Amino acid sequence: MEQSREQAVSRASKAHEAEDALSAVQQSRRLNREIAGATDEQRNVASNVQQTVMSMQGHLRETAAAAEESVRSAARLHGLAHRLRGSLGACRVA
Repeated sequence: MEQSREQAVSRASKAHEAEDALSAVQQSRRLNREIAGATDEQRNVASNVQQTVMSMQGHLRETAAAAEESVRSAARLHGLAHRLRGSLGACRVA
C-alpha cells in the first residue's frame, strides 16, 4: 500500500513537472512568435526608411540640377545686363 502511494506521489510529481515543461515550451513558442512579428515590423520599417532615403536622394539631385541651371541663367542674365549697359552707354547723348 505504501509503495502504491509513493508511486502515485511520484507520478503526480512527474505529471506536474511535465505540465511545467509544457507551459515553458508554450511560453517559448509565444515569445518566438512575438519576436518574429517584431522582426517583420522592423524589416518593413527599414524598407520604408530606405525608400524614403532613396526618394530624398532623387529630390536632392533634382534640386542640385535646378540650382546649377539657376546659376547658369543668372550668369547669362548678368552678361546680358552688362551688354545692355554698354549698348545704352553708347546711345547716350552728351
